[in-house]
Amino acid sequence: MDRTHHPFLAWQLHAAERLDPGRLAVRLVARATMLAPLIPCSALVAWRSPWSSASTGQVEGGDAEEDLRWQRASGGGAKSDAQLQSESKGIVRFQGVALVFLSKVRDDVHSGEVARGVELVVAEEDLSDDVKVAYTDSAVEFRDAQVRPKARVDWTTEDVAEQHVLTLTHRQQAFMLDKIPQAFVGPLFKGVFASQARQCRFGDLVAALEHYFRGQDPAKVFVWLDVFSANQPLLVRPDRELPDEIVAEREALLASGLHEAIQRFDERLIFFDTWDDPAPLRRSWCVWEILGALSGEHRDLRPVFAPGQDDDFLEVLLDDPENVTQAVADIDTRKATCFKAEDKAMITREIERTLTQGFVTLNAVILASLRDWLAEITHAAVEKSRVTEGRSNKHAQVCAQAGYFCWSQSALEQALRYYEEALDIVEEKSGDRHPLVATTLNNIAIMHNAQGMYDDALRFYEEALEIAQENHGNRHPGVATTLNNIGGVYKAQGKYDKALGYLKKALEIRRENLGNRHPDVATTLNNIAAVYERQCKHDEALRHYEEAKKINREKLGDRHPLVATTLGNIGQLYYAQGKYDEALRYFEETLEINREKLGDWHPDVATTLNDIAGVYRAQGIFDEALRYYEDAFAIWLDQFGADHPHTQIAQAGLEECKKHL
Repeated sequence: MDRTHHPFLAWQLHAAERLDPGRLAVRLVARATMLAPLIPCSALVAWRSPWSSASTGQVEGGDAEEDLRWQRASGGGAKSDAQLQSESKGIVRFQGVALVFLSKVRDDVHSGEVARGVELVVAEEDLSDDVKVAYTDSAVEFRDAQVRPKARVDWTTEDVAEQHVLTLTHRQQAFMLDKIPQAFVGPLFKGVFASQARQCRFGDLVAALEHYFRGQDPAKVFVWLDVFSANQPLLVRPDRELPDEIVAEREALLASGLHEAIQRFDERLIFFDTWDDPAPLRRSWCVWEILGALSGEHRDLRPVFAPGQDDDFLEVLLDDPENVTQAVADIDTRKATCFKAEDKAMITREIERTLTQGFVTLNAVILASLRDWLAEITHAAVEKSRVTEGRSNKHAQVCAQAGYFCWSQSALEQALRYYEEALDIVEEKSGDRHPLVATTLNNIAIMHNAQGMYDDALRFYEEALEIAQENHGNRHPGVATTLNNIGGVYKAQGKYDKALGYLKKALEIRRENLGNRHPDVATTLNNIAAVYERQCKHDEALRHYEEAKKINREKLGDRHPLVATTLGNIGQLYYAQGKYDEALRYFEETLEINREKLGDWHPDVATTLNDIAGVYRAQGIFDEALRYYEDAFAIWLDQFGADHPHTQIAQAGLEECKKHL
C-alpha cells in the first residue's frame, strides 16, 4: 500500500471492466496512496461437554474445546415447545435469566461478594506436564514467583461457572435456575439465545448485553446462557459415570434438538470479544450454534461486542484502513477447533450438508453482520468528528479513512462524499498544491473509475500526478500509485500501448522502493497481465498473473480478495483461449472467495457471475448462462444503476440468451 509522508493513506480498487457482452472482463487493481495458562487454586473434576464447566487445570487461551461423542438423531415432525423441553429437561432448560440478574452476578463477582475467598492466578510459565493438556483432575503446585493474581474483572464465563455456579449446584446436582429467584427466570423460549465462548471475560459479555438492550427494562429482558440454563453438575461428570439414558438424551439434543430450540427464541445473538478475531468463531461448538441460528426459519444472528471494540476498530481504521480489510479477510470458521477430531469432522459435514456452499455461506452471513456494525461505527465517527474536530486536518483524515471503508463495502457514492469533504478541508487548510491534495484527488479518481466515468477519473489522476511529482519527484511510491491507476484507465479505454507505458514505469518504481515481494508490486503485475491478455499475448499474461498470485498468497493468504482478483483474471485468460473447463474452475474459486469475504451483493461478485455466464453462453448452455447473467444484472443494477456500463453489459447478455431459449 502506498503512503505519503502525511496521515492520509492511499486506497485500493478492484475495478471490473467490460467491452461487449461476449467479452469477459479482466479485473484491474488500482492502488493508491499466547495468553498464560489459568491455574485456579483448587480443583474440581474434568469435563467433556459443550455446556459444562472446565476443570480447574484448564489452560486458558488454548485450543482445547468440548469433547462429545456424536450420534445423529433420527428426524421427526415439528414438536411443540413443551415436547421439545420435555425431551431435554435432564440436560438443559430452554429458559433464560433476566438481564438484571446477570448484571448482579457480574457486580458480585467483581466485588468479591460471590466465591468469597477464591483467588485465581495466571501461570507465567509452564508448571508441569499435566497442564500442557486441556484438563487435569489433580491440584497443581506452584511457587508465588511462577504466577500472578487474576483480577476479578478478568474472570471469564468459565471462571464464573466453575467458582460460582458449580459451588451452588454441585452437591444437589441442580440447575442454577432452581437456585435463583423465579422472578429472574424467563418463560419457555422467551427472549434471546446468546452464543458465546467461555474463555471471554464475563463482565464484557454482560456489558455487551446491557448496551444492546439499553432503554429496555432489564428485569423483562431474558437471556439464555448455557452456564445458567444447562445442568452443569451433570455435565462435568465423565460419560462413564452417567446413566445411558442421559448420554443418549444429550446426544439427541445436540444432534437436532438444540438447533430446533435456537429457532424458538425471539432473537439470536452472538457475543464477540473482539471485532477482528472473535473467540466464538475459533470454537467449533460455537460454530455449531451459529449453524443452528442460520439453518431454520429465522435466519438471523446479530453480533454484540465487548466494550471498547468500537474504539479499537476506529484506531485501526485511522492508522491503516487496509488492516481492516485484512482482518475481515482472515476470519474463517473453517479454522475453528474442537477437543476431539471426530466432533470437528461431524460439525464440518453438517455445515456442508445443511447450507448451500457450506462454510462459504456461513462465513458470508457472519461477515455481513460484522460489516454492518463496522459501517455504523464508521459513520458515527465521522458525525462525531464534525462536532469535535471541526474543519481541521484531523477531521479530513477521518473523512478520508471513512471513504476508504465505504469504498471497500461498495458504497461508492458515500465514499465519494467523504473524499470530497476531505479535499475541501485540505485545500482550505494547506493550499491546492499540497501532497494531501494529490492523495485525495487520486482517491476521488478511483471512485469515478469504479463507476465507469473514465474521462473524469483521468482528469483527477493527472492532476494528482502533477502535484505528487512537484512535491516528491518522479521516483516516489505515491507517483507510482497514480501511474498505475492512469494505466488502468487507458486499458479500460482500449489504449493498450499507452497503458503498458504507465504500468511498466509504476512497476519499476514500486520494485525500487518496496522490493519484489510486496502486494503493490503484485497489483501492477496483475494490471500488466490484463493488458497483455487484451493484446492476445497469452503466455506473457499468464506469467505475470501467476507471479502476482504467488506474491499475494504469500503475503495475504489464500482467501484474500486480491487473490480472488488474480484467480478471476487467470480464468478470463483461459476463457479467451477457449479452455472453458479451466476457466470455469478458476471463476468458481473466485466466486467462492468473493462471496465469503465481500458478501453476495458486492460488484466483484457480479463480475464473476458475469464471467461464468459468459462461459456457459460460449458452450451453448443458455439456460445456465441466463441464470448467472440475471444475478449479475441484479447486483450491478442495485450497486451502480441502470446506466452503468457493467449493468448494460449484463442486460445485453441475458437478452441474448433469451433469444436461444
